[in-house]
Amino acid sequence: MIKSKSIKRKILFSLSIILLLTFSYITINSTILLVENGKKEIKNYRDSKMSFYKDKLKSMIDIAYEILKTNKSDAEIFDAIRLLRYDNGTGYFWINDDREPYPVMLMHPITPVLENNIMNDPKYDNIAFGGKENLFTSFVKIAKQSNEGYIDYIWTKPNEKESKPKLSYIKYLKEKKWIIGTGFYIDDIEIEIKKIEADINIKIKNDVIKNILSFILIFSAVFIIIYLTIDPMTKSVHNLTNTIMSASLNDLTVRFPMKKISCSKIKNCGNETCQEYDRDEVKCFIDVGSYAPDFGEEIKCKSILEGAIKDCSHCKVYKKLCDNEINQMGALFNKFIEKIQQIVNQINLTSSTILHGAKEITKSSINLSEQSKDMLNSLQNIASTIDTMANNIKQNTDNSIECEKTSLVSSNSIKQGGDAVKETVDSINKIPEIIKAITEIANVTNMLSINASIEAARAGEHGEGFSVVATEVKKLSERSIKSALEIQKFARSSVEIANKATNLISAVIPEIVKTSNIVQQIAHSSKEQEQFINNLVFVSKKEEDLAHTVSANSEELTAVAEEMEGLAKDLFKIVSEFKLD
Repeated sequence: MIKSKSIKRKILFSLSIILLLTFSYITINSTILLVENGKKEIKNYRDSKMSFYKDKLKSMIDIAYEILKTNKSDAEIFDAIRLLRYDNGTGYFWINDDREPYPVMLMHPITPVLENNIMNDPKYDNIAFGGKENLFTSFVKIAKQSNEGYIDYIWTKPNEKESKPKLSYIKYLKEKKWIIGTGFYIDDIEIEIKKIEADINIKIKNDVIKNILSFILIFSAVFIIIYLTIDPMTKSVHNLTNTIMSASLNDLTVRFPMKKISCSKIKNCGNETCQEYDRDEVKCFIDVGSYAPDFGEEIKCKSILEGAIKDCSHCKVYKKLCDNEINQMGALFNKFIEKIQQIVNQINLTSSTILHGAKEITKSSINLSEQSKDMLNSLQNIASTIDTMANNIKQNTDNSIECEKTSLVSSNSIKQGGDAVKETVDSINKIPEIIKAITEIANVTNMLSINASIEAARAGEHGEGFSVVATEVKKLSERSIKSALEIQKFARSSVEIANKATNLISAVIPEIVKTSNIVQQIAHSSKEQEQFINNLVFVSKKEEDLAHTVSANSEELTAVAEEMEGLAKDLFKIVSEFKLD
């Protein structure tokens, strides 16, 4: 079981971190503020002190400068300046010339040994402007550039061994090429600043101690208040966590322990028909109150329906029941679990129905598959028979078409033959006339040959040759007459034969035409039979394809039914893992 101690520790730890971070933030900001204020105080002090020193140095130089402009001799002027003191005798003046790169010290009241010496000693190097160049070279540079100005550097303080920071002011007397200067030791500023810094550190320390004490007091008070506040809350969280964990372990009978509150007793509504009537652990705001429509329920609360209250947020039962978000969450969780329990019960019932239906579908699909296979075999046999018939009918159709073509050709040929025989008879009938003409020509030729023979006999010896020709011509005419008689005889015989052939052909032609018409009718019928058989083949193939599809679908339906049966069993198994009663 999950314990509430962990969340309590986390809340207290988080609170501690938040308070500690807040304290750290306040302390750091306070310290930063003190430091910043201290820096500003130090800066203001340094600026004011430096401004005071600068004003004082300038006023002192202006006094001494007036002595330099008098008409006295240089020695008198040097003596006057040598004796000139201020600031309790610690303040003095010196004078050097403006030669470069290193000037000559003309007068120095504290260290007379420097007088008339060139100021190029290495100890004067890198002490001016933060240690960047020779001090007296800097004096000359400022004098020639600005005629007067300030310079800070390190110099040995009288009666002390250590060098101290010093601020000097110089002014240039161009007519005599003199540079007069004086300065203050400003180490007292740093001493005063250290005192200020010490005071600031004390303030920071006191402020941190004060913040720590405040933190301890505030943390203790807040810790106690928060502990007393979250302890009941963590117990509710503990109960809600355990309830959710039990539900996550498939126990749908578990409920978050609600407060023992009876809506009907508190409000004394007397509505015994209400489902929350006389219950000690109500969640009326969900079941019958203003939240009911969100869960598909109707508002049945008498107080809301009669307008006594606007919604459950104004109801004292709701305020007692859901005095914090955790109790409200628990009530919603109970409603959620009830809904889940109802859904799982329905799923359990549905899965049983699906499982039974899947088994029935499996049986039916198996029967359908077997019947479709038998139908497919029958259709395949029918299709095979129809294919054979179609091939035979196609062959008969082709033969009848060829026969039709042959009969048409024969009929045409016979008609043409009959016409040819008639033309032959007509031509043969013309032969006797021709033979008659030939016979007449032959008789005439014969008479001419007889006359020629007579004339040849009369001519005697001279007509012998002509007599021979006449004899031959006579023979030729005789043969012509003989041939003409034979031809005439043959022609008469041919005419008789041709007439017989013409009569036979004339008698046969109608029968041939009738036969041709019958063959044409057979060919047309064969084509119609072939078309019918082709349609029958197409239909049988479609039926076969349909049988294939039915068989495949029935097998697929069987597989789906078996899969659905398996899923239904799995669903039933899953649902059976939930504790519903």
